[in-house]
Order: sequence, then structure tokens, then C-alpha cells
Amino acid sequence: MVKPFQFSRLPRIYFKSGLIAKLPSFVHEYGNRIVLVTGKSSFLGSAHALELFEALKKEGITYFVFPVALSQQRKLIWLQGLAEEA
Repeated sequence: MVKPFQFSRLPRIYFKSGLIAKLPSFVHEYGNRIVLVTGKSSFLGSAHALELFEALKKEGITYFVFPVALSQQRKLIWLQGLAEEA
């Protein structure tokens, strides 16, 4: 099990069990629309995804799902590195 931690740069990235239920309140700190970047299918096919989507809808949060395959993840990380160097 991974110990809970967070990165301090915006956007905040948390790694901790049980945070799905708290995500809608985090979103409201910034607005009411999010882009949810996930793996290609494992999260989207889980009960956690359904729980999250229902909680977001209940709170009036519009969400856009952006599933990323492993090969795309490598490209996104590379592009992020280029952007940070610029």
C-alpha cells in the first residue's frame, strides 16, 4: 500500500485511499467543471468510477473523461517535460 502524499504544485494531485468521495468538494474550490484523466479502461470499468460520476452529478459538476492508453501516457509525460523546460 502506498503511503498518502500530495504534490504541492497546482493542480493538486493526491494519492490516498478514500478520496473519491471528497473529490466534488475539491472541485468546487476551483469551479464546477473538470477534465478527468484516467487510464484506458481499468478505472472507467470500476464501481469507483460510477461512484465518482454520481457524486459529481449530484454536486452539479460537469466532467469530461479523457482516457489515456499507456503509449499516450508516455507522450503526455514527454510533452509536459518540454512545456516545463520552455
